Amino acid sequence: MLGLVRPELPPCDARSFDRPGRRASGPSGESRAAEPPRARRTCLRRVRPVRHSRGLPARVPLLSLRFAPHRRAAAGSPPRAGKRTGMPRERPSKPAGKPTPVGPATPPRAARRRPSGQRGGPPRRVRRKPAARGVKYALSLPPDPFMTLASTPDIIAELKAGRMVILVDEEDRENEGDLVLAAEFVTPEAINFMARYGRGLICLTLTQERCKQLNLPLMTYRNGTQYGTAFTVSIEAAEGVTTGISAADRARTIATAVAHDVRPEHIVQPGHVFPIMAQPGGVLVRAGHTEAGCDLTALAGLTPAAVICEIIKDDGTMARLPDLLEFGKEHGLKIGTIADLIHYRSRTESIVERVAERTMQTAHGPFKTVLYRDHPTGSPHIALVRGAPTPNDETPVRVHEPLSVLDLLETGVSTHSWTLDAAMKEIAARELGVIVLLNCGDTKEHLVDVFLAFDEKEKAAELKRRPVDFKTFGIGAQILRDVGVGRMQVLSNPRKLGSMSGYGLEVTGFAPMPGSAAPASGAA
Repeated sequence: MLGLVRPELPPCDARSFDRPGRRASGPSGESRAAEPPRARRTCLRRVRPVRHSRGLPARVPLLSLRFAPHRRAAAGSPPRAGKRTGMPRERPSKPAGKPTPVGPATPPRAARRRPSGQRGGPPRRVRRKPAARGVKYALSLPPDPFMTLASTPDIIAELKAGRMVILVDEEDRENEGDLVLAAEFVTPEAINFMARYGRGLICLTLTQERCKQLNLPLMTYRNGTQYGTAFTVSIEAAEGVTTGISAADRARTIATAVAHDVRPEHIVQPGHVFPIMAQPGGVLVRAGHTEAGCDLTALAGLTPAAVICEIIKDDGTMARLPDLLEFGKEHGLKIGTIADLIHYRSRTESIVERVAERTMQTAHGPFKTVLYRDHPTGSPHIALVRGAPTPNDETPVRVHEPLSVLDLLETGVSTHSWTLDAAMKEIAARELGVIVLLNCGDTKEHLVDVFLAFDEKEKAAELKRRPVDFKTFGIGAQILRDVGVGRMQVLSNPRKLGSMSGYGLEVTGFAPMPGSAAPASGAA
């Protein structure tokens, strides 16, 4: 039977683990300083305990691979930073603590013990475990810029730099968001991003002056949409496009429409790009994405035109604020609000001015009457004020539009949720309130329709569904703010209003007219 020969291992000499800066002596105590440097020996059989706090097992092989500085230099490795050759590394200096108090020496432990049966004394110190690593740093991390709402100056800076942003109506969970890009920076990639991730209708916001420059008529002069969006006829670039629907073709059409030297013959109708005309006065008149797109680009010093697209979720429903925050974080897009833009502009701008003021005697007592004129159209408006409204107190408010002679002649029937006579009577009874009579420039056709509708229930119901005229929405809000209203109870049927917080107004509730049947949705 063959015998297995066990190889002899060299003795495990603790001195073979050279310490940094030290070398073992040679035979007979001779110095080895003259010998060339060599790598130290390691012993795989020697183990020693290691602290658990460093995340290592209790006993691991000691594999010391740290070289002394002079050996590292000989091996071609630079010495460690902050350490002089042949010297141990210096520990960082500790900050000076509190000075040691001067006083009597601490008594021995036996003297500090309480006598048997005696209670009380200083509280017992409890040794607490150190906090988990990284916790104190996690609490001080700055907030994610893409999970919070950005200010209007930040949104303006993003658009000026050619980046896309998200714009929502207000800071709540019910409003929708649009992708917004300055039209000057449109590219096929941007159009493709909107079509792929936004999924909404890609539109081009234009000022009234630019629409006139391009001879763009409105799609319809009798706008029956809920928010009165002023679509013009669709357009296409006259040259440089093929079918017109591709991302490159739509980018070409948009770039042509916003060029400084564009002429009407440079575009044709219809097409695959949908312009929307913004109202003069911007968001101070109408709190919409169309006006916000033109306002933001104008504030950025660019051509007042923007490409906008609604954001729709995978299931086909509209994305709300929580969804938009995740969308913005995923794609690195900042989110702003139209309400903040209104507040930003309202600090230095106003679209209404007081013209005259006097007390008017009415069938329901005296009302302070204030005459206003708006800057965008020059139209006059009237505010009837009873009492002294203050921003912090709830004030009954009635915004009446459109105002026609029929509202004054036949007080028992109205296409509004409140008649003018009933609103004045209610406010006179409360001795506090404001009625704003807006001049909407009602057309003769609509006046005839309203006159004939009083005898036809179906036509009257159709007129009651007439949407809010958002051309005067901001005008009425600024008039209310000017007379001192802050918190208001609206004398109207419950309805969804636009951005009120940007005007400094808060709707506390709605009050339908007593004894009236609930009219069709949309009656103001």
